[in-house]
Amino acid sequence: MKKVLVTQRVVFNKKFKTFRDAIDHELINFLIFNKYLPILISNTIGINNDVNKIIREYFYKFEISGVILSGGNDLGEFKSRDNLELKILKFCKKNKVPVLGICRGMQLMSKFDNNKIIKINNHVGKRHNLYNVSGKFISNVNSYHNWTIDNNMKSYNILYRSKDQSIEAIVHKKLKWEGWMWHPEREKKYSKLDINRLNKLFK
Repeated sequence: MKKVLVTQRVVFNKKFKTFRDAIDHELINFLIFNKYLPILISNTIGINNDVNKIIREYFYKFEISGVILSGGNDLGEFKSRDNLELKILKFCKKNKVPVLGICRGMQLMSKFDNNKIIKINNHVGKRHNLYNVSGKFISNVNSYHNWTIDNNMKSYNILYRSKDQSIEAIVHKKLKWEGWMWHPEREKKYSKLDINRLNKLFK
């Protein structure tokens, strides 16, 4: 199995006043189903003085083939996670490591490119259709986000939009990086489109 580094969401436990990392079991199941071995990384590393050194250790010790920036948390909600993922993207850009950003992950990739994140309505707990740049129907996907990205991207091409013209998927012009605003792991039956794009990205 190829090993992929997977980031996690931050959860604050109010009762014990502790910060914890969490990952959706369905994302792990999706990756294992597609023959990828998930290697989880903790957000507390994001505020460690040796964050860059630790990230390098992960990639070289575990022989990481790609990165999944998972969903959950709004940008700016937890500094440790934002910092960790931005540092990971910096490493991946320098070393040409493939990256898939899921939902928040796509937003973070856009922020890394100094692009704006804008508020959007009617994209939480919904399903909608995807259309390519020519207006052709591609697929029907889930949606769980309050934010989307602005059109003025420098480094990415737009792959798919929803009916309201919000950007649903992007691909980097030079790097093997993609962002999807839907969650492939939350489908009852995994989409062939998602599987094919995942395998093409990490082959």
